[in-house]
Amino acid sequence: LGQSGALAESLSDLFSAVLSGKYEIALTDIKRSMSNPKDFGDPDTFSGYVTTALGPLCHDPGDLCKYQNAGIPNKAAYLMIEGTGRSEEDRSRFGDLKGLGKDKVGRIYFHALQPKYLCSRNLTFEEFAHGVVEACSDLASYDSGGIHPGDCSVAQKAFEAVGMWSSDRTRVLSDTFYAAAWHLADARQPVFWNINAGFVSRFVFAPGGHTLAIGG
Repeated sequence: LGQSGALAESLSDLFSAVLSGKYEIALTDIKRSMSNPKDFGDPDTFSGYVTTALGPLCHDPGDLCKYQNAGIPNKAAYLMIEGTGRSEEDRSRFGDLKGLGKDKVGRIYFHALQPKYLCSRNLTFEEFAHGVVEACSDLASYDSGGIHPGDCSVAQKAFEAVGMWSSDRTRVLSDTFYAAAWHLADARQPVFWNINAGFVSRFVFAPGGHTLAIGG
């Protein structure tokens, strides 16, 4: 759990936002904001990462605070989509960042949900960020979906802004391909993605990559 659990929560939030255009998540006992995680007491940069040592500030110590720490990759995803143009506070904290829009970010994140990019058993924020940017770079090299190299620079800057990026890391991949597994239905049917037990659970995509539905 820990960072990998927070990433699982964040991916659910991201694809929900891509579908709905809404950045607030309200479940039975959990509320989160992608645009401003601090509204609900969640960190929005790695410097605010919550640990069990903080006691009452961690609402879910058994899950290593994953629900709160999801605010960090959520903020990165929000900045990637919207940039800092909507918030004076974001501009003062993160500088001038342009957004790619939800369609591009959704396509990049969806492409990243492959073992080639995200295959560590205990995926860290840093591994995730590098995997997403690598997936973006591959899409840009294919000239796929209107993704360009400059878009990958935007993605990297969003991860840098929240402290999820390190330029001197060595990527270590697991042989288990734990983070993502997918099952292709009949070629005439939508594609169902299962992201391991409790990860994002299920996406339904039509051929060509257009999102039809998302489910748990």
